[in-house]
Amino acid sequence: MGSKEKDKLTPQWKAFENYVASLYEELGYRVHSNASVSGQQIDVLAEKVEPGLGLIKIIIECKYKSSGSVSNQDVFDFISMVKSIADKNSIVKAIIVTNTSFSKDAYAASENYSVVELLTIKSIENGFFQLNSAYRSFINQYKEKEIFNSYIPLKGSVKQFKPFMRRDGSYVKSEAAAEVKNVEEKILKWINSPTPCFVSVVADYGAGKTTLLEKIKLHFAEKYLNNESIIKPIFIPLKNFHKYKSIEAFLQACIIKEFSKEMPLSLFWQVAKDGQILFLLDGFDEMASQIDSQSRKENFLNISKFLTTNSRAVLTCRPAYFVTEQEYEETIGSVNNVNSPPKSIFKSLPNEIYNARKSIIEKLHHKIVGKIADYAPLPSLSSIATMKVELKGFDDKQISEYLKKSEKIYQETFGFGWEKVRGFLLKIYDIEDLMKRPILLKMINDTIIDGAIDIDSETSLIGPSSLYELYTNIKLDIDWLKGDSRHFLTKIERRDFAEAIALMMFDSNKLEVELKEIFNMATTKSTFILNRLKEKYESVSIEQIAADIQICAFLSREENDRFRFMHKSFMEFFVARFLKSLLQNNRMDKRFYNKLPKEILYFLGGFSLVEPNIKPTLIRWLSTKKLHNQSEIIKRNLIATLLYSDSEQKSLNIENTTINDIDINKISFQKAYFSNAIFFNISQIKTSFIKSKLEKVQYERSTLKENCFDNCRSKINLIST
Repeated sequence: MGSKEKDKLTPQWKAFENYVASLYEELGYRVHSNASVSGQQIDVLAEKVEPGLGLIKIIIECKYKSSGSVSNQDVFDFISMVKSIADKNSIVKAIIVTNTSFSKDAYAASENYSVVELLTIKSIENGFFQLNSAYRSFINQYKEKEIFNSYIPLKGSVKQFKPFMRRDGSYVKSEAAAEVKNVEEKILKWINSPTPCFVSVVADYGAGKTTLLEKIKLHFAEKYLNNESIIKPIFIPLKNFHKYKSIEAFLQACIIKEFSKEMPLSLFWQVAKDGQILFLLDGFDEMASQIDSQSRKENFLNISKFLTTNSRAVLTCRPAYFVTEQEYEETIGSVNNVNSPPKSIFKSLPNEIYNARKSIIEKLHHKIVGKIADYAPLPSLSSIATMKVELKGFDDKQISEYLKKSEKIYQETFGFGWEKVRGFLLKIYDIEDLMKRPILLKMINDTIIDGAIDIDSETSLIGPSSLYELYTNIKLDIDWLKGDSRHFLTKIERRDFAEAIALMMFDSNKLEVELKEIFNMATTKSTFILNRLKEKYESVSIEQIAADIQICAFLSREENDRFRFMHKSFMEFFVARFLKSLLQNNRMDKRFYNKLPKEILYFLGGFSLVEPNIKPTLIRWLSTKKLHNQSEIIKRNLIATLLYSDSEQKSLNIENTTINDIDINKISFQKAYFSNAIFFNISQIKTSFIKSKLEKVQYERSTLKENCFDNCRSKINLIST
């Protein structure tokens, strides 16, 4: 038996033939596999009606080679067959497609017969992947953005895990940790390594995760256009995943948006398998507005196909939502166990025979069931090199570098430079921490340039909530000043509208909302306002309403009249703003009965900087026995809000409670009393306890760093901390 016949008997050859047929089908041809043409067996017959030409026919010979190249004799044999059938069957083109290459003599053999064409599978694939125009457009648009000139390289801590195979076929991973000054450079180097890898980028809101992905995409888009890399980056916003019924439908939508063209997914996954794709997966935490351990694992399994090809993948996420590799492995293990076929059907055999045949039986059983039921176990991450990057906030040098970029604007607008701006900012309460986050530093800079913060004032207050209030007000003011066309809703009504949208998203556990859903909200303060505004809406079309809402700079319009905040933190801010208004009126909202995300509590506590009655109300509520005994969740929410309300906490009393999933950083407790308190999964950094008493206090799965206990009586138990 010759090598050709041997190759044709392999499963790889049949898969190759099916793959070639699918590509021509994607090109608009009607394909017939193993067709008979004038008595000749043809691997693939492709037909298509072309305007002005009528029905055209192409015959395709699939040459799958386990080794070596297609020879001139193979080409001569094909030409001979084509000559015997081409004219009488209106064959316009005859193609040999191979998975390897053609010899020089093979190309020479085809030169004198124009009907025959020699193609490698790679050349066909490259025809689909004509991405130059899409990448060039992305590069041009990116260079027009403000971030192109204002980008500051990010710092971070990096942990690398490289797999090593044991003799038994299992994997162990070596670990290396380091602090890096330029995270982007580190990730690029890692991506360019020869082995497939998965990178997770973890940071709280506003730290620059999405910006980092865009910079990585820019790098590889430029490399691709310059023929310096075959890696093709694709940006995948995970916030849109829930709109689609399958990962394939979601991926196809991303491909169309990224490249302005459809692409056969069989080809895309094949190219990914060849290591040529870079998956830039943005916002794992935005797959749902609120998330528990089970839904987190399910979401991670949903996107596992992006992570376990031979291509590279980078995933961004907030720390509280991140899935560890151990969680992932445990989850896929349970899923594979549930979905797998029965282990064996010969349990009655003697042990020595059963043990000898067990592995053979299981492999055969899986193989047969796999063909019939399409069973395939989910892939593991154990053999893939992984890296976890925790982004650090800007340091003083980076903040100065960012402000320097606005030097010309400062001089032209105010007559002084960036150093005076920096000196002023460092005097403001809590501003140093805020400036460490790129999105907040940008907002601070914008509010200064727009005149909302008075540089010459010595009493400026700006905590996180005040900053967002200033920023959103500026955007609303700018729109209002553009004239009558922007006066359909007042500034207050438009802000209330944004607040209502945020509540709808939060209550429905979604990060976007349809216009029609807003009018059907439950009876809340915001709903009352919106119902009052309905009279205005009755006189205009839905399209006009949607366009008007979109005027709010912090809202963007998605597909199918859906609205989303330009950053998740704006949704969290507006929810906190609504809760603050109720708290000021001494009203306990139903949302306090559910565990609130720390970001919302952070904003809610931050309002106390400019709203003096918030902190006393929190303390009074906590001291109410009826409320105190009603719910651990309520207590947790109120205590967390109270802790976020001030960097100096005096004579605070916390007893018989569990506080979880928050940060207690840079707080000074003076004469505080903690008793029977459990702190679970918290971060406590640079916090001081002065003349305080900590009795039966337990920290579990928490991070304690650079804390100070001065003249305290303490009894603390640490578990996994």
